[in-house]
Amino acid sequence: MAATKTARKAPKSGTRVARTAEGPRETPAPKQVDSTRLYLGNLSYDASEYDLEDLFKGVGSVRNLEIVYNRNTHKSKGYGFIVMATIEEAKRAVDVLHDQPFMGRNLIVSGAKSKGTDDEDDDQSGGTDEEVT
Repeated sequence: MAATKTARKAPKSGTRVARTAEGPRETPAPKQVDSTRLYLGNLSYDASEYDLEDLFKGVGSVRNLEIVYNRNTHKSKGYGFIVMATIEEAKRAVDVLHDQPFMGRNLIVSGAKSKGTDDEDDDQSGGTDEEVT
C-alpha cells in the first residue's frame, strides 16, 4: 500500500555534487627544499608523531614534528610538518621518502612554505618608496 519514493531531489543551489575519479591519481612532484621544514601529506589517519619520527630518524635528526588535527573531533587531517636538523638532511628525506608506502598510503614529502608571510620582508625597509636625492 505504501508507495516508496524513488525520485531524487535536486541538489540545493550553491552546492557541489561529488564526482568519481577517473583513473589513478598522479603523485604531485615535491617542491624545492629551501629550509629544514618539510610538508608531509597523504598520511594515514592512524599515524602518530612517534611513528613518523621513527621513520625520519633513519634519514637524519628530527628537530620537531607536528601532525595537524581537527580541533573539534581531534582526528588527524592527514598531513603535517617536520623540521630536520639541516637542509641537507631535509633534501635527503625528500629524495628517500617521497612517494614511499607508509602505513598503507604513499607519503608525500616536499619542501614546506615558511611559517612567516612574505609581506614581512617588504616592510623591513622601514620607510616609503620615495627617492632620496
